[in-house]
Amino acid sequence: EGTGEEQTMSVMEAHPPATSDCCVVEEISDDLENDLCRLWDTTMNKEVISFLYEQHAVDLLLAVAIRSNMPRLTEVCIGILGNMACQEEVCGSAFQDIETIKDLLGFLNSSDPCVLQETVRLIDTCVKLKSTSSMWLEEIWKAPYICPQLLFILQSSTKEELLSAAAVLLDGLLDLDRDLLEHWCSRELVEALCLACSQTRLSNLSATSSLVMCLQLLSTNEKGIPFLLSCEEQLCGVLCDFLLSLRNEEEDVMLLVTHHRSPLLAALSLFLVLLENSTTGNAKNFLSAPKLMEFLSEVQVQSSRVEHNLPIQRGPHKSANKDSDRTEAMHKPDGDGPHCTGSHEQLGSESASDTFISPVVSMLLQYVHKQSSA
Repeated sequence: EGTGEEQTMSVMEAHPPATSDCCVVEEISDDLENDLCRLWDTTMNKEVISFLYEQHAVDLLLAVAIRSNMPRLTEVCIGILGNMACQEEVCGSAFQDIETIKDLLGFLNSSDPCVLQETVRLIDTCVKLKSTSSMWLEEIWKAPYICPQLLFILQSSTKEELLSAAAVLLDGLLDLDRDLLEHWCSRELVEALCLACSQTRLSNLSATSSLVMCLQLLSTNEKGIPFLLSCEEQLCGVLCDFLLSLRNEEEDVMLLVTHHRSPLLAALSLFLVLLENSTTGNAKNFLSAPKLMEFLSEVQVQSSRVEHNLPIQRGPHKSANKDSDRTEAMHKPDGDGPHCTGSHEQLGSESASDTFISPVVSMLLQYVHKQSSA
């Protein structure tokens, strides 16, 4: 069978590098697809990942993906690499090479949604592991196409899984690197995030949550606030829809406050930033809607009870279809930031959420009542 280097050379010879003149998309055979998908499934196992790594599978799979004209083959190869990257020992060794990082980032230029989805997930994994984070962030800084490609996904994709993956990656990048947040901050980014929210709001609350948390991060930067205000009406509509979707998702407000605390606080903090800086009154008008005012009052009561360790008042109904796996898996990156418009370290920690939700709601209600009586 030969060494890993010999196998890599064999793959490279069998799949010559694609050129700009070679754009014919080929179909993968059913037998090869089935075999590769079975391999993909087995890479959920740590021992299988270790074995593949020892057999130089990272080099082989990357070489095949680079030279493939078959989107499905490329997708599966990157998907397997993504699973291998989840094992930190492997990721720290195999995914720190600069050329490997550049090659993998390059798949963001693919036009295939499934390839993009697996690429985004792989990048997200490598960016958030301590052993590889700094090198990946450095290469992302150097690659001028990363932000435009993420914007393109948010603006044009109708594939919710891709939108969700892109939102989680963007949320993590902006929270991990505040200089990158300032560099990427733009009105176009705000518009793209709002547009993606309108795509996911009815059917993918987890994706919408990540998108709202991205918007909240923009509010922690002085440069971001004017861009948010320039899209105020659109943003207010997104936030209202999101808050009411949270209410519909979890009929028991106490469970909503505890299980969806990070995105809930992100949306409330965004509304507070808009109220404090707006000259149009749009934010107040949206918040004055009876359904939303009633919801905010319920949130204030229940979050205040958690803060002061008072007996919890349950709502009249409990949600019958709570997706606990989804809410527990929601990304909560590290970071720091100011009160009310803080980062996800504050928004994501249980004690911080319990402390901050009630004061933020109180300030929102005070703003609305004050402006209504003015």
